[in-house]
Order: sequence, then structure tokens, then C-alpha cells
Amino acid sequence: MEDNHYSFALDKSIIVVAHPDDEILWFSSVLNQVDKVIICYVYSELFPDLRSGRIKSLKEYPLDSVVCLNCDETNIFDDNNWIHPEIDIHGLSVRGTEAEGNAYKENFFFIKDKLKTILSGYENVFTHNPWGEYGHEEHVQLFCIVRQLQEDFGYKVWFPNYCSNKSSPLMFKYLSLCGADRITLETNRQLAAEIRDIYKKNNCWTWYSDWNWMNRETFFNLQKATNPDRIFGVGFPLNLIKVEPLEIDSRYLQSKLKRLKDFFHLVLRNSKKIISRAIHRLYCSKHHRAQQEIVSIRCETGNSGNVLISYVLEPFLIKEGEPLSNRHTNHWESMQIAKTFIELGYNVDVVDYDNFKFVPTKKYDIFVSARTNLQRIAGHLNENCIKIAHLDMAHWIVNNALAYQRLKSLQERRCATLGNIKFAEINWAIESADYATVLGNQFTIDTYRYAKKPLYRIPISTCDQYPSPQDKDFEWCKRNFLWFGSGGLVHKGLDLVLEAFADLPDHHLYVFGPISDEKDFENIYRQELYHTENIHTEGWIDVSSQSFIDKLNNCIAIIYPSCAEGGGGAVINCMHAGLVPIVSYEASVDVGSFGVVLKESSIEEIKASVRYVSSLPAEKLKIMSMDCWHFVNAQHTRENFAIQYKKSIAEILQSHATSIS
Repeated sequence: MEDNHYSFALDKSIIVVAHPDDEILWFSSVLNQVDKVIICYVYSELFPDLRSGRIKSLKEYPLDSVVCLNCDETNIFDDNNWIHPEIDIHGLSVRGTEAEGNAYKENFFFIKDKLKTILSGYENVFTHNPWGEYGHEEHVQLFCIVRQLQEDFGYKVWFPNYCSNKSSPLMFKYLSLCGADRITLETNRQLAAEIRDIYKKNNCWTWYSDWNWMNRETFFNLQKATNPDRIFGVGFPLNLIKVEPLEIDSRYLQSKLKRLKDFFHLVLRNSKKIISRAIHRLYCSKHHRAQQEIVSIRCETGNSGNVLISYVLEPFLIKEGEPLSNRHTNHWESMQIAKTFIELGYNVDVVDYDNFKFVPTKKYDIFVSARTNLQRIAGHLNENCIKIAHLDMAHWIVNNALAYQRLKSLQERRCATLGNIKFAEINWAIESADYATVLGNQFTIDTYRYAKKPLYRIPISTCDQYPSPQDKDFEWCKRNFLWFGSGGLVHKGLDLVLEAFADLPDHHLYVFGPISDEKDFENIYRQELYHTENIHTEGWIDVSSQSFIDKLNNCIAIIYPSCAEGGGGAVINCMHAGLVPIVSYEASVDVGSFGVVLKESSIEEIKASVRYVSSLPAEKLKIMSMDCWHFVNAQHTRENFAIQYKKSIAEILQSHATSIS
């Protein structure tokens, strides 16, 4: 029976909702009468700006009873077949990507564990209804969690009577749960509007802008389910909502666009060669795969001989008129190496550096190769071929030893063990070469000194260049810092930087990198990455995008305590925007008097360096920034790479000619 003397339902009572604003949309009548309000989600990858707005809103909240679990949304929205909904133990069977489906399941167990420690002792729990009010997968999931925990704690479950044209098919599956035991109350429009205005002010109101609350709302006491097939009809009040296609579909469309964006980011990411091969197929549809294994470029102006290059093949396979990828400097550099030998009168053959099937079938005068595959291919070459190793990272023994030290340190600090995708494969490239060109500074060069081979330093190029920072507001941005890097997050010191900034609440850190690609790391540092107010995780980004340029202009420095590099391309890229470099010695970047070199790369040293830089006068920071910008524009450009590489090759050829004469 319906009971409007509802005080019994508020004894030892709690509201559990999914998102900020759900509590006023569906529970306004009891919002200020329950003992506690639990909000599960704050962060949405689909709508990243919501996070800061939600955090601000919860701080301004007029009730002291609200607690947030700071969970991450799964971006599951409209991924269920709402016409023919399918129920499973996690809520609903979703049609999103495998990653989204896994995230939806993981959140079920994560939130369930969180609520286990909260719901004990409560007699009445108000939560979402089984069909998710207007139809939201995360609402349905939360109902399932609360319902399962009811078996452990024995509380009563109350759910509201809101339904929409979208969610009604699912509602009919749950008629057996809607009995006569219910309460009806007046909605609290005044309180709801007050909180709505807070959400709107902070740009995190996610419902209709002109929404008007209904006069009353009913809560059903969850009944023990009977056979749903025997329920032909139930009489109960409903608050019906007409879901407008335009507003809901726009959010659905954004979720699909997000997936498409993620796909293209994946393609553009410097990752495993399976992606490279996929690009080969896209760019070379006119050729059989066997013909893709080697690209030949004939010199029309000379006949100095033949050169074989084993480096990045991908840029040689793009169609005419298509832009060269800027996701890594080695794409352009590989093209420039070939161009250098063409200019010197050589015919050039290019194979990919991980093509382990290629066997040379003709004589070559010069062989240039990355460390991978050099020894194997060199064994098939004519004896008089000049072999030049192109070394773009520290020697594998040094690289791997330092990487293991970082992993051991993390294990001791966080009681967790991670792998490292930046481990270098064992190779004897320097031993098999006659000469070597080396990217990076003295750190990288010194790791190869033992081989006693002639080493030629080549300044790494850059993916992009930016205008002078002379008009930057240095006073305003002096507490904003940036970490930017590709895969190998522990190797590149992101763990240390996150722990440092978690203890620097008055300084802000912006994180750019493929964080979601390293799930173990993401899970260990989830609190710092997504739930620490002064740390802003942006993910992977195009360095030419206006969004990235804006962040560069709003930050004072890049922090990059890598344990081993060959030139620090990410740092060089940011230095082109005048960011002051705070780097480890092993980052292999020259910083002169305009940067900071970390001696130990400890968390305390990073914190001290951040405080030091932010304490400098704006005039001093401007001088450092401009000196940095002038340095990289003189040393680390594509033009200078081309000049220095050609000069080094000329010296190698002259030295070799002298040695055999």
C-alpha cells in the first residue's frame, strides 16, 4: 500500500547515485532528509571539463551530507539496445568497444567494493531504478550493485518512479519489482534549483537546461521478484519523461566520435609495428605485400654507388600529397637520411628496421641501419661495404640496467611490480658497424665509447616549431608545469613526477602521453592521474594541435626525469615553445644555463626544482625561456639535422677513403 507517512523510510537512510545532479533530478524530495548522500562518479573521459566543474560544485554544495567516491565514468551511454534491452549481472549488456565493456564490468566490482564499507548499518537505501530513469547504463548498474549488497546487509531498497520513452521497454521487464509498498512526496524544487544553479555556474549541469521538476515523486520499496512472465500489468504512478532525440543523440554522437578519435590516435601513436603494417596496407594498396619490403630510389644526377638504409620505412610509403606523420622525429629523419645520399649521387634502397625477412641480393657501398637488424643484415653484405650504425637511444645494457632500477624503486614505494616497454633488445649494432651516428648528448655517446668506433653526434630534429614566447605572461604561468612523453611511463619518470606534484597542491601539472595504453601504471596511479585536483591528465595529443599549443603557452616548464634517452625528442619539442627544461642528465638534452639538470631524479629533488623555478622572477623566467627557444632553433631543427648529418657522412667517407689508401 502507498504510505505518505514516510518517516520510517528515512530512519538510518542514505542516497546512492551515479553522477552529480542525479541526486536532485530523481531524489530532491528526500535529499535534505537522509543521513548521507553518495555520488559515485566525477571524472568523464568523454567530457573532461566536467571534472573540475563537478569538484568545484561539490565544494560549494549547501548540504554537508554529500560524499563523492571519485570513480571514473566508463563512457558507456546508449550502448545498450534500448528497444530490446539485454540484462546481465553487471547491469546491461553493452555494445561498445571491448575496452569500454571491460571498464563497465570493472566499475561494477570497484563500486561494489567501495559501497561494502559504506552501506553497513543503514536501514534504507535510495538509489536508481532498474531501468535507469530515462535510460542510462550506469544508473542500471548501480541499482544492480545496491540490490546485490542488500543480501549482505538486509536494508530496504527504495527506487524512484521516473521513466522515459527510451527506457520503457526495460521497465516492463521489472514490473514484478514494483509493488504496492511505496511512498509519495512533494519534490523540493527550491533546494533542487539552488543546487542546479551551482552546477550550471561551474559548467557541469548535464540535464536539460529548461528542466522543470514535477510536483511529486514516488519511491517503490524493492519487492522480491516473482516470475516476470506472469506479470500482465501493475498499477502504479509514473513520472514520464520524453527524451528528446537531439539532446540525447548529440551525447551519443560525441561518444562515437570519441571512439573514432581514439582509433586515429592509436594509428598515429608510435607503437608496435602491427600499426605500421596496417599503415603500409593503407598507403600501398597498389602493391603486393612482397613488393612493400623494399623501396628503391634512383639518383638521376650521379652514380656514386648503392646505399642500403634499414630504418623507418613508413614515410616512404605515403601517397603523393599526403602529409608526413609528426608523431615522432624519426619519420622525417629517415627520409632525410635517404635524401642525403641521393644528393651525394647514390641510389638508395630502404627497408624497415624490423624487417627480419629481408636479405640483400646485390652489392652495396654503404649500409646505414638502426640498432635492430644491423648485425643480421651486415652478415649478408659484401666485405667492402661501409657499415654505419644510426643510434637513437643509449646502449641496451645501460638503458635496461637503469630501467630495472626505476622499476625496483617503484616496487619499493608502491608495493607493485610493473614491466617496461622501453627495454631495448639485445643487439651488437655498434660491434658490427664501422662508424656510428648518435642522437643525444654526451650521456648517450658515452654509452658506446667502449667499442672504440668513430662516433658522430647528430642533433635530433623536431616534429614542430612554435613562435617566440616573448609575449608570454610568465608571472601568470610560473606555477604550471608539463610532462610530455610517449610509451614507457616509468622509464620516462612520470611516476616520480606524479608523486611529487601530489605533494605540491599549489602547483599544477599537465600530463600528455598514452596513459591508457599502460593499464597497470594507470591503475597504480589512478588517484594521482584522475583524482588529484592540481594534476590534469590530458592523454595523447597531436603536437601541432591548437589545444597542445595553448597548453605550452600556459606552462613554464617541462619536467622529464627519464632514466635513459637518445636525444629527448619530447623535451626538444617543448623547448621549441620556450618551456624551461627540468630534466635528468640521462634525458640526454643540453640545457645550458636556461634549464635545470636533476642529479638524482628523486621525488624530493623534483619538488625542490619545481619550487625553485616557480620562485624565480618573471623577468628571469623570460630570459631563460628566450635563451631556450633560441638554442633549439639554432641546434634542433630539421635544417640543422640535414646539415650535420651530411657533414658527418662526408667526414666518414673521407676517413674511410684515407684508411684504405
